[in-house]
Amino acid sequence: MPTEQVVVGVLDDYKEALRAVDELRGLGFGDDVISVVARHPDADTSEGTPAGTPEPEDAHSATKGAEAGAVIGAAGGLLAGLGALMIPGIGPILAAGPILGALGGAALGAATGGLVGVLVDLGVPEHEAREYEQRLHKGDVIVTVRTDDEHAPHASEVLRRYEALEARPPLG
Repeated sequence: MPTEQVVVGVLDDYKEALRAVDELRGLGFGDDVISVVARHPDADTSEGTPAGTPEPEDAHSATKGAEAGAVIGAAGGLLAGLGALMIPGIGPILAAGPILGALGGAALGAATGGLVGVLVDLGVPEHEAREYEQRLHKGDVIVTVRTDDEHAPHASEVLRRYEALEARPPLG
C-alpha cells in the first residue's frame, strides 16, 4: 500500500516555479496537493536589515519582485486562491494551495513554528524544514507536492527539470 509523502523543491526563479507548477498540474497533481510559498514582492530579503529599513534599490531585488508578481498573476487555478500572510521571523509571504490554510492558522497563533511547523506536520524532518525556511527568507520559492511514494519520483523529476536548488526527497 503506497504511503503519503511530501516532495519539496526550492527554486530561485519565480518563473521556473510557475512552469514547474503548471507541469505538475499537467501530470495530474491537483491544486489540493500542490502548494507554493514565496516572499511577498515588497518584503525585505536582506539579511541583518530590520524589516522596514530602506535600502538602495537593487535591480536584482526589483526583478525578483516583478517576477513574483508575474507568477502570482499568471498561475491561475492554484494561485487564484493566493493569500498574503505575515509570518513571524520571515515577514510578508504569498502562499497558495493546502499550505496556505495551515500557514494561516500558524500566523494567527493556532499553531507554533510557522512554516517549519507546517512542513514538519507534512513529514519533512525539522532540520530540513528549517533550511527551507531560511531559503524562503532569502527570497527563494518553495513548491511542495503531497503525494504517494509511487508518484513522488514524477514530482521530483519535474522539480529537477526546473532546476530546483534543493529538494526533498533528495534529487538523485
